[in-house]
Amino acid sequence: VLVSACREGIGDERFLEIAQAEASGRPMISEDSEMAMGIHKVRRTRTLTKRLELHLVSELAPSQLEYLPIEAHTDLQTTIDSLLDRYGMNSRVAVVLDSATQVLCAAQGAGRPTR
Repeated sequence: VLVSACREGIGDERFLEIAQAEASGRPMISEDSEMAMGIHKVRRTRTLTKRLELHLVSELAPSQLEYLPIEAHTDLQTTIDSLLDRYGMNSRVAVVLDSATQVLCAAQGAGRPTR
């Protein structure tokens, strides 16, 4: 669960164009094109969703996430309650206050993280 007001939106129009093209299976750019800036964010997000679900609690309209594999939410407690109902009270949670400076990894012997 990602929590961010996203008051400045989701990014520039180029980011949304890249996300739409990637979602359609017809990438409009290659990584060496001049529009490559931002493609890594879209592709990394898609790679992550092969292992886990992404939920974003923000002020963004769900339509702004239409081409990204992220489920939009507007209320944190409702989102947490819904996910706990789905996955149970024994779910593991990690709180990361600044994702730009922290990396999560599974504890020794804990195995691969699950949903």
